Amino acid sequence: MMLKSYKSDKGFTLVELIVILLVLAILAAILIPTLLGFIDDAKSKENVLNAKNCLTMIQAKCSELYAKNGDKLTVGNKAENTIVGWENVKGAQSNTGLQTSNGNVNTTESVWARTILKELDLKRNNAQNNNDPYEPYCIMFGVGSNVNNSTNADIHDKFIVYFMFYMEKEDSKPIWYFNNEWRDTRPDSSEIDKNNKILVGDKKDMRLQYYVLSNKTGKNPGGNQTFMNWYNSLK
Repeated sequence: MMLKSYKSDKGFTLVELIVILLVLAILAAILIPTLLGFIDDAKSKENVLNAKNCLTMIQAKCSELYAKNGDKLTVGNKAENTIVGWENVKGAQSNTGLQTSNGNVNTTESVWARTILKELDLKRNNAQNNNDPYEPYCIMFGVGSNVNNSTNADIHDKFIVYFMFYMEKEDSKPIWYFNNEWRDTRPDSSEIDKNNKILVGDKKDMRLQYYVLSNKTGKNPGGNQTFMNWYNSLK
């Protein structure tokens, strides 16, 4: 007697397919934000690494200037009384906005600044060639002010970086270095006042002298408040 073999041709029902698609949609809703968060974290960590490298280079250049000219620094508001005064600012491609008071010194096109930006080796996505350096959107750093003797800054302080603001792209999250730590929030008025005086930490009451190393904001860092108004609007 021959036994017949029966093969089931039954597949998924419509309800089962809907359930499977629903499960996949739920998994995607859970996993995709996590994946995008990983991507954001990776970008953020890369930006922080670039910022730290930039700070290291700036401090190295300041230390080099101290070794060469530290004993020549005198108190005052002239260009030669700022650390960039020894770095051929007058011979730079552009000297627009250079301030010699206790404000922002615009060094964006100085030999000093271009050297640091080139050594950072950040390339533009639309660079014309491999020698075309990518300037981060904005870099500003601060050392002990040299405007007058009331700043509580000694000669060493005037060559030590106590503050840095770094923004790699226009849509990047800003990064700050202040009070010996990196952070993603701007020091507020309880930490640095409108006269650039530090209000917390070991350097309390010392004023800062800001230098703008890279600026693609379109705001003038010297001569008016457009740059600082933009900076103060950041969170």
